[in-house]
Amino acid sequence: MNQTKQLHLALKTILKQQQKTYADVAQCLQLSEPSVKRLFSQGALTVQRIETICSWLGTDLFALLETMEHLRPKLDQLSFEQEQTLVSDPLLLLIAVSALNFWQFEELLEHYDLDSHTLINKLAELDRMGIIELLPGNRIRILVSTTFRWLSRGPIQTFFRESVEKEFFQHGFNDNTSQLVCINGMLSDDALYQLSEELTKVEQKFVQLNQTQRRLPISQKHGTTLVMAYRRWQFSEFNKFRK
Repeated sequence: MNQTKQLHLALKTILKQQQKTYADVAQCLQLSEPSVKRLFSQGALTVQRIETICSWLGTDLFALLETMEHLRPKLDQLSFEQEQTLVSDPLLLLIAVSALNFWQFEELLEHYDLDSHTLINKLAELDRMGIIELLPGNRIRILVSTTFRWLSRGPIQTFFRESVEKEFFQHGFNDNTSQLVCINGMLSDDALYQLSEELTKVEQKFVQLNQTQRRLPISQKHGTTLVMAYRRWQFSEFNKFRK
C-alpha cells in the first residue's frame, strides 16, 4: 500500500473514531457525498482538502501521520537468516541497532566513520530486509513493532551471550548511571508468575521511554542496555552438598 492510500486510510480511521460519515465530510468540503466517496476510494484527496478535514475534526496533519504510522503493518521478529545476516556484518548490525533506536542519516554520518555511499548501501540492505524504509532525502522509517523481539536462542542472542555479555558485566555497576541487582530467594510458581508480570511492566516502560524520547537530539541521550532475567537455579558448587 503506497503512502497516499495509507494517509486516506488513516483519515478514514479518525472519521470512524469520531463517528463521522461521508455525508458529514461532503458538507464540510461542500461537495456531493458520491464525490467524497470517489475521492476516498481513489485516494485522490488533495493536501488542502485533507487539511480542511483535519481542521474540521479538531486534529492536524501530524496526528494524522501518527495514526498512519500506527496502522502500518510492523515486524515482530526477523527470520533466522535475517538475524544471521546482521551478525555476519558488524557494520550492518551497528546501523540496524542505531536505526531501531531512531537515529537518522545525518546523525549516523556524524557519529560513525562512514561515508554517504556506504551508509546508503547498508540502509538499502535493511530496507530490503523489511527492517526500515529508506525514504526520499535518506530519511529512515522504522518498520518493526514496539513488541519487536530478537529470536530466542537465535543468532543475535547467541552473539550477545558469546561476545557482548562478558564485556557488559565487567562493569562495576557502582555509579549513578548503572545498577546491578542480584537477589536469591525461594519462590512458588505463583510468585514467579507475579514477578514475570512486573518485569514485563518494566520492559514496557523502557520501550515507552525510548519512544517518547525519539525526537531528542543525540547529544542528550546515551546508549542504555537493560538486562532482566530470572530462573530456577542453584550455584553448582552448592549442589555437591545436597543429599
